[in-house]
Amino acid sequence: PAVYQPYTQVPTDTANLEVRYRGDKASIVNAVRAAMREVDPKLPIFDLRTQNEQSDASVAEERRFANLSSGVGLLTLLLAAVGLYGIMSYSVGRRTTEIGVRMALGAQQHDVLSMVLRESLILVIAGVGIGVPVALVTTRTLSDELTDLLFGVKPVDAISLALAVLVMIVVAVFATYLPARRASRIEPMAALRSE
Repeated sequence: PAVYQPYTQVPTDTANLEVRYRGDKASIVNAVRAAMREVDPKLPIFDLRTQNEQSDASVAEERRFANLSSGVGLLTLLLAAVGLYGIMSYSVGRRTTEIGVRMALGAQQHDVLSMVLRESLILVIAGVGIGVPVALVTTRTLSDELTDLLFGVKPVDAISLALAVLVMIVVAVFATYLPARRASRIEPMAALRSE
């Protein structure tokens, strides 16, 4: 919403001029400068911009904050993936003998692969089971403050929450796949000799 008042009714040190035009900005800038020089040749003209540029400038700080938040979120996701990869690699390394015995007794590679993936997904589902209720309680507690910060998104957005859970599960599968594949390729005799 905007209110337009004549400059003579509300005099200030600066004035804004709006011009409706068609075409590109460069062609109209010279015409505006020439018209203003006819009115007052000493009048300084600065900060010429389109409404789109003005609109972008008005939300620049919010956009920077959103980009920063997205970057921190991606970094957090990467750290979670690296942590899960480390835990699963360590777990597979400690269970080399067990996995070798399983394979010696007839377990197939896909059985070992699915066993390790299943164990990692149990960790992720436990984390989601704890994290989602904590997030819901936190957003309900802070919903008044969050409503002012969120534009077009409800504090408890089921789609965003479901998407976050899905992304975490997909990242967990990718982070666990390499240790699980390594475990499924263990030679039973080599694993039994390593003990």
